[in-house]
Amino acid sequence: MVAMPKDLNKVFRAPDDCSFCRGIKSGKRISNIDPDKFEDLYAYNGNVVVVTDATKNWTALEVFDFWFLKQIYERHDPTGKSFECQFFPYKTNFTSLLEAFSMDKDRVEYKPGTEPWYFGWSNCNEEIAAILRQHYDRPYFLPRTS
Repeated sequence: MVAMPKDLNKVFRAPDDCSFCRGIKSGKRISNIDPDKFEDLYAYNGNVVVVTDATKNWTALEVFDFWFLKQIYERHDPTGKSFECQFFPYKTNFTSLLEAFSMDKDRVEYKPGTEPWYFGWSNCNEEIAAILRQHYDRPYFLPRTS
């Protein structure tokens, strides 16, 4: 048997079984919950729960946008090595993160007559990861063991 290289495990992992979610129409909304109480009541029972204040101390919601992300990648990765990381173009014509970050301002701002866009990527630059992590923390309600 040949062992799968560690980085490829993330790409080729087996799909999760989400059948337990079928038929769910709503969930309980909670806030200001102690991690131990969250673990006891919600963490492992498969019920839907929405923690409405999960991001209360995060600045990412105000800071992260196309221009912010483009700027940190261009500034902190002059060689462009991070642009070679895994890229998800979804239903766009982009072939790379570098190409996506090169789109014109009108398209970025969804001006009339421009194509809609949505893409994602994996970050493989530790310096950039450290900058991003300044804007979010581990959600306060998660159990210490998770």
